[in-house]
Amino acid sequence: MIDKMNAQLLLGQQLRGVDVRNVASQVVESHFLPDLRGNLVAFTRQKFRCVRCGESYRRYPLSGYCIKIKKQDFRSASHFTKEEQTCGGNLALTVSEGAVRKYIRVMQHVIDHYGVDMYTRQRVEGLVNSTDSLFKNDRVKVFTLDDFVSG
Repeated sequence: MIDKMNAQLLLGQQLRGVDVRNVASQVVESHFLPDLRGNLVAFTRQKFRCVRCGESYRRYPLSGYCIKIKKQDFRSASHFTKEEQTCGGNLALTVSEGAVRKYIRVMQHVIDHYGVDMYTRQRVEGLVNSTDSLFKNDRVKVFTLDDFVSG
């Protein structure tokens, strides 16, 4: 896909009647920005999936692991216990960070090499900032008095 985009923009550079900035803006506006917005929405609305049994959850269980009840085998002696056995598998996100960020580098390449209009540039910067703030670690480091004295 990146090869097709580069070929299209290279052809636009060679043709006199084509404004390459306009073509680059249209490619970014019509393809990359909607995909990035859609991937951001998909990431914020994603589900959690158990890596062991495949059960999916809309919200992360408070226990931190899969709570699906295992099917009991009636031949085993454990079916007499009152305790229900849960799967207990680890939960994984269904949409990865890489799936959201995959077009950012390509958009930056198009903007730097071919140029786009200011409106498109600002829209890209806004979405990139939104993406960065979504994945940024907001944990605050707590300093002690010793840190200030020794530092």
